[in-house]
Amino acid sequence: MMLEIMRSIYANYLKFIEDQVYWYVFLFALIIIIGFGVAKEKKRFLMIAMGIFSVVYICPISARLLMYGMGSDVYWRMFWLVPIPIVISVALVLLDDRMPVNKVLRFFCMIAVLLLIGKIGKVMYQGDIFAKHDNMYNLPSEAIAVCDAVNEDADANGVTNKRLAASGDLVCYVRQYDASIRMPYGRDGLRGTYETELARQIYQLMETSGTDFTMLTTLLQQDGCNYLAYYSSEDVRQMLTSLGYRIVASTESHDVYAVPQESNYDGWILMCYPDASGNQGEFFTLKNKKTGTFIVVDGGWAENTERVRQVIADNGNVVDAWFITHYHNDHVDAFNNIYHDPQGITIKKIYDSPLDAQVFEQVAQEWDTPDSFKTYVQQTKNDERVEHLKRNQSFEIDGLRFDIFNAYDQVVYDTCQGDIPNDCSLVFKVSGTKDSILFCGDCHTAEMADMLISRYGENLQAEYVQPGHHGNNSFPTSFYDLVNPSAVIFNAPEWLMTGENYTAKDLKEYFEQKNVKVYDYSSPCLMFRFE
Repeated sequence: MMLEIMRSIYANYLKFIEDQVYWYVFLFALIIIIGFGVAKEKKRFLMIAMGIFSVVYICPISARLLMYGMGSDVYWRMFWLVPIPIVISVALVLLDDRMPVNKVLRFFCMIAVLLLIGKIGKVMYQGDIFAKHDNMYNLPSEAIAVCDAVNEDADANGVTNKRLAASGDLVCYVRQYDASIRMPYGRDGLRGTYETELARQIYQLMETSGTDFTMLTTLLQQDGCNYLAYYSSEDVRQMLTSLGYRIVASTESHDVYAVPQESNYDGWILMCYPDASGNQGEFFTLKNKKTGTFIVVDGGWAENTERVRQVIADNGNVVDAWFITHYHNDHVDAFNNIYHDPQGITIKKIYDSPLDAQVFEQVAQEWDTPDSFKTYVQQTKNDERVEHLKRNQSFEIDGLRFDIFNAYDQVVYDTCQGDIPNDCSLVFKVSGTKDSILFCGDCHTAEMADMLISRYGENLQAEYVQPGHHGNNSFPTSFYDLVNPSAVIFNAPEWLMTGENYTAKDLKEYFEQKNVKVYDYSSPCLMFRFE
């Protein structure tokens, strides 16, 4: 946690000093004031003020509190407390006061200072800051035209709850003009923070080239959006009208559409959620839209707890089945927190891998997060809702079939060559009438792959696969050749998918060469129909 805060502090510092020359001029001016003959009281005041600011800004505890209050993405505004223009001005006056009386020299020095200011500064009176208004609201006419179109259509069709998904250039202005038009995201979308996972996926799809409009339609319907404002394009217009959208109006650069009513699809929806920590994690859900049955796989880091709570709340606050693949903190800590403090969440059934505590103690390394395992065991001990799954076990939950291909047992102990805490992961296949997904948890070694292939063969085949160990140092490609998926869902962030020190990029390239669709935490949409 502290390390993440320090990284955020440094990132905000870099955001503030985009033009580093300006910052260095300030530091140089500070040295001049301290070195020249300024009254000790004034020097002391300046040094104390800068010292207090530095301590408060850098201290992780105070920084965390301030970020919580103002938002971590705008923490750089703390630098507004630093009297940069005043310090530079005072330093320039001191320099001028100590220059020779020669007027010509002073003149050229003043010209040099003005040129420096012009070089490191930014002209305020330019288009991205000021613009000539053309209406009484001082808002972009495009945003007003879109809002008026939505209101006119809503009045004509008896729509009382107007909910609009708009492109990024409009989101800051819609609610300023008409607060009765609700949106899944607003300015927060531009800052990369969202109230819900649906909002994140809608915004990213809206702002991604080559938008999957079929998936966007599903997301808009799930979120309850009845209007869409999208950049004008004949190709987009044809695509959306073919999907049942109705054109409400066309403005100068946008088309406004009425979103079609939700489709008759009432089956299962599979979703993968990025971890709020910014790291790899595992948090999947399966939801039956008809019956409401809700299934969770893992949950991720402790930092992901509130996201998990919100997703569960959005789906009725009841988890019918919660699968825990294994006991590393990036998989189980959010569950541990919610189990300890449910806050109204009901968990009906818990499935896990029966890892032997004595074996874990013998083999666990520091990175195996023994506290996470101990917490899980202590909390769930004697809980009748917990079922320790066994290899070859099969059962159904609301029409979905679950086949267990791996859970901790003597086979894992005999097969594994040194990574039991990962290789004890549940490996299981969930099958509907048409689709299936193979969850691999963090099981990943070549020995385990050979064992699974020899025991289960073509039964491992699935439409989707969550690759073992987040796709990094994962199973050999021979395992995935057998699984033969149409799509792979890496439960991993972009830095792990592209980093030179990680092998996930190689596995991604392997799948892409086989024309398998690849998804990861940076993908615009991680929601899938699961039939």
